[in-house]
Amino acid sequence: MTDVPAETTARTPLPPGSPEAQAQGCHCSFLLNDPTDDGSAFVNPLCPLHGAQHEGRANAS
Repeated sequence: MTDVPAETTARTPLPPGSPEAQAQGCHCSFLLNDPTDDGSAFVNPLCPLHGAQHEGRANAS
């Protein structure tokens, strides 16, 4: 696992499924999220970092 400085995560959101995000508890698929893609991302709605509950949307359960 990689340690990510807190100031980095506060300024720049970690890409869904990235190793850095997974180290922080991300549940998004690393297989469906290509870092060389056009910026679109598959987000698991139950992910504590990127999901619906984190974004303030309706309950994802």
